[in-house]
Amino acid sequence: MSPKLIQQDSDRKASLTVSRQKAAELLGTSDASVQFLLESGYLPDLDVSRLLTMANYPLLYTDGDYPVLQQALASEIEPEPYLNRTQIGESVKHTDAECVLANQGAWTNFRDSDVLAARFLPVTLRKFTVSVLHVTGILGYNGDRTVYDATLAGRVRELGKPELNFIDPNLSPADQEIVRTLLTSRSTSNVPGPCGKLKTL
Repeated sequence: MSPKLIQQDSDRKASLTVSRQKAAELLGTSDASVQFLLESGYLPDLDVSRLLTMANYPLLYTDGDYPVLQQALASEIEPEPYLNRTQIGESVKHTDAECVLANQGAWTNFRDSDVLAARFLPVTLRKFTVSVLHVTGILGYNGDRTVYDATLAGRVRELGKPELNFIDPNLSPADQEIVRTLLTSRSTSNVPGPCGKLKTL
């Protein structure tokens, strides 16, 4: 009987990292944006294969009004009893529950009808989606700011590693595909501030 052939992964993985400037060139962005992504933790390194995957993410457009939450890095805030949170912004260090709390509100420049119609709100850092909220209604208001009733539909664990992305298995196959599309695309929003929207075609 012929001997079996057995493959086993090597303890050493070949990789190639580049400078922040070169990473910015590959991604078509600025040095500052690359540093921003590194500080968020969602971009753990400047491995070329990771960056090439990110660079090849398609641009995302819409045929209507699709909101995009353009987040800042995580920062501490005074406790907010109505949401029971002490941080806003995005960080890979947030638990999934903290991610929802940090992103579900309170926002003043979204049209509530657009957010509710979209159902899935992408949260981006420098145009890369890092999480997606499933918005099911309005939780309440803080003055003229809306707090959305939301759960986590999807989240990036590492940018450029789509196979690691979390997508809520309880969503329908069609909704899972929407979330998958959002997590592996680049936002086209050029609206300043946190409350953006995709460009239309």
